[in-house]
Amino acid sequence: MNLDLTPRPLAAPRGRRILAHAGIELTNVLRNGEQLLLTLVIPLGLLVVARGWLAGIVDATTFPAGVLALAIWSTGFTSLAINTGFELRYGVLERLAATPLRKADVIAGKAASVAIIAAGQLLLIGGAAIALWWRPEPTPAGTLIALLDIAFALITFASWALILASLLKAELVLAVGNLIYLVLAGAGLVVAVPSLWWLPTAALGDGLRHWTHGLAPAPLTPLLVLITWAIVSAAIARKVFRWMS
Repeated sequence: MNLDLTPRPLAAPRGRRILAHAGIELTNVLRNGEQLLLTLVIPLGLLVVARGWLAGIVDATTFPAGVLALAIWSTGFTSLAINTGFELRYGVLERLAATPLRKADVIAGKAASVAIIAAGQLLLIGGAAIALWWRPEPTPAGTLIALLDIAFALITFASWALILASLLKAELVLAVGNLIYLVLAGAGLVVAVPSLWWLPTAALGDGLRHWTHGLAPAPLTPLLVLITWAIVSAAIARKVFRWMS
């Protein structure tokens, strides 16, 4: 058998590069105990508390939807902001500039990782809620709108994360990111606050709560709010995001 040792210095196809980077991002998140606390442990703990100590106090139908919204918020914003902030501090992204990855590829890889984690959260946390007590009554149209709500919410939250990581030092990203996480978690995300309908976090929570009730036709206001926030936030992130320390 002839062995071909001809050098092939060309970069891998762009799609493969993005998927490889997404795999690295996903591995880093799964190895980080703090990120797992935000993405899984806290949401699951809230479900257990609601089942045992808050039964009769919270709405049994809508509360798990709010917990799902919280999980998406933690993954799309807090985890991504903190990870990116420390990657900038230690020059991780700067070193990627010497590889065939372009800035758009780095962003695409991070986005793919966030989407995969969010999908896993929906399955695990939603499954746990159903096993405990949850019985949502979604419609097909409502499910489609809910998925769009989640997609545009993730775009918004991820854009905020990249903006925050690009503007502040890593230590400040950690502090400010966790502060924003806590404030907006209580601002219509887990439990409805009608006056805050214009916030993307509240819009996501409202959209998922509407989905659980199977309302027909499904309200479109949360989706329109999220689309608007996604367009504006992504445009700002595109201008602000840096990968050089």
